[in-house]
Amino acid sequence: MKFRDHNYQQLPAKQEQIDAVDYPVTVSPSRKRPNVKILSRLVIITLGLTVLITTFSKLSSRLLGSPELTEDELVSHYLNTLQTNLAANWSYAYSRDNQLAGTNLKMVKWAQSQYQSFGLDSEIDEYTALVSYPIDQSISLLGTNITRNGSYSKVIYKPSLKEDIIKEDPTSKLQVPAFLGYAKSGNVTAQFIYANYGTKKDFEKLVELGVPLKGKIAIIRYGAIFRGLKIKFAQDHGIAAVLLYSDPYDDGEIVPQNGYKTYPNGFARNPSAIQRGSAQFLSFGPGDPSTPGYAIKPGEEEKHGINRTDPSFSIPSIPALPISYREVTPILKTLNGYGAQIPEWQDNHGLIENFDYSVGPNPNFTLNLYNKQDFNVTTMYNILTKVEGHNKDDVIIIGNHHDSWVPAAGDPHSGSAVVMELGRALGELVKLGWKPKRSIWLASWDGEEYGLIGSTEFGEYHADFLQKKVVAYLNLDVATIGGNLKMNASPLLYSLLRDVADKLELYSVFRSFRNSES
Repeated sequence: MKFRDHNYQQLPAKQEQIDAVDYPVTVSPSRKRPNVKILSRLVIITLGLTVLITTFSKLSSRLLGSPELTEDELVSHYLNTLQTNLAANWSYAYSRDNQLAGTNLKMVKWAQSQYQSFGLDSEIDEYTALVSYPIDQSISLLGTNITRNGSYSKVIYKPSLKEDIIKEDPTSKLQVPAFLGYAKSGNVTAQFIYANYGTKKDFEKLVELGVPLKGKIAIIRYGAIFRGLKIKFAQDHGIAAVLLYSDPYDDGEIVPQNGYKTYPNGFARNPSAIQRGSAQFLSFGPGDPSTPGYAIKPGEEEKHGINRTDPSFSIPSIPALPISYREVTPILKTLNGYGAQIPEWQDNHGLIENFDYSVGPNPNFTLNLYNKQDFNVTTMYNILTKVEGHNKDDVIIIGNHHDSWVPAAGDPHSGSAVVMELGRALGELVKLGWKPKRSIWLASWDGEEYGLIGSTEFGEYHADFLQKKVVAYLNLDVATIGGNLKMNASPLLYSLLRDVADKLELYSVFRSFRNSES
């Protein structure tokens, strides 16, 4: 099947890919004094259990042939299990290699086997979805040379589109190419303009000032809105291609200009860092863009004659690439003095050195943006681990995702480590004969980075189950980054979250949270 305007070809679902990591990974107990990250994880684990067993329902547990365990005894046993802390081991196992969506079956099988070793029922839940993988990409800055015989363009700068290999960080060698999921394949050479954050208002301002947009390449900084919408607004205004970069200004105070050293020597962004991500128009509808509102499991297309939908409504019709702020700087500097410097944009004036943030274009320079991607239907692998409760009609789901653009200990695998450690502790309670009043599901979703694919397809396929039986969902996408703990909830659960936080021994962590909401 081909989709119009995109030349997408449906291929057989990808089979297991051999990764660099030799799963299963052997783990060993870590009894070192926890640092702030580990403490934060333990707080979240304790919070999750407390919400589940003391607030949502009364405990119902029994040792075989023994008196019923009290709530205090169960909580004590649960926390004692966590004294042997394996969260760091799980984090290492998950994040030591790339886990690009749909390519990580070996890791998924390893994680499933870990949950099963805890004594829990665990299954792999598969769906097929349209995704894109990078093949080739490049950026070239061309200058116009004028001779007696006329003018011609010459490449004067060609960024590598690669991040630095850092000896202190062995995962930096495992680079995924700089690409944006679902960005259209294409080869565009054109003059270029600077479009600030690429919001609808930003493009309206450029139109108001008479800045030529049609057929141009827009250089847009990350921030303010989702990247997919930046590309959507760009193509709606006739832009031919988009180049996205992260301006250091948007990192707040943690920048070299304030004395912070760059990674790995400090907390500031490494100048070569590139932000990959999805170019899907996520607010138009998450999940597989070729199955909006419904989901397809492997084999169902052929067996039941289910058709896919043209995805052009929710993914770009123009090519786009990401680039580091170090490598975009020589390109942006060529715009100095050309076009307006928009006063409304000066409040968020960026930190690109020697760039005056003129919008351009400069008629003496053009950009060539080349992006080639492989669009195909691939299998997504969710993991569902279940602790059956006495009341099977009430289910609480705790989840995060396991796919990532690069090896990622923070997003998502701080969450992966916490959920797995939670599963290990729950498994110890199950071995005592404990059974919760409500069923507990631990979910690990695939394809989140492309557009919440795994969770959305699950939701579309099991919509009736979710509406009738699921009473709450707890998300641990990023359990912890650095030393801060941040929690949010829907209005129905917000007061519950605060009440549970007050019961934790590390109550000082929540003082500002509690006071700000009182």
